[in-house]
Amino acid sequence: MRDYYYDKMGVDDCIFIRPDSGAKTFYGNIFPKDELDFELKTMKGYAGLPLDEILVIIASPKIIEKEWRIVIVDRKPISASQYKVDDKLNEKEGCDVDVWSLASKIAKDVWQPDRAYTLDICLSDGRYHLLEANSFSCSGLYDCPVKNIVTQVSRVALEEWKEYNEV
Repeated sequence: MRDYYYDKMGVDDCIFIRPDSGAKTFYGNIFPKDELDFELKTMKGYAGLPLDEILVIIASPKIIEKEWRIVIVDRKPISASQYKVDDKLNEKEGCDVDVWSLASKIAKDVWQPDRAYTLDICLSDGRYHLLEANSFSCSGLYDCPVKNIVTQVSRVALEEWKEYNEV
């Protein structure tokens, strides 16, 4: 089965593998065919789970030019930061207008992971793509302006506390 994925999706004998869960049982990465056995053993030790019980997503590797983190609260983007350029950490407040537009569109979707969460959006092959959605409480903010984040997330936390405690 391994050869099938490398033959069908591989680029230069590499494939991208990430967990299908937001629990981050391991980090998504590009795996060269000749290093896969070593990487699987390493992941098994890291995840502490039998690897045949972890659902994964396998895809062709892509060249990612830039990445941004956008904070979403109550279906609206409220803050953003660039955090990578050419796979190197490069934090810069804000984002391209097209990144904000895509984040706004995603934030209006019917399904939302939570009232406060983050989106990672990337630029690849000249197009913007959703890379992943993450929980707010487990996400770094990079160079996102924090004042509005603190205000909005505090409001949501208080509203949810009152709802759960019937205040």
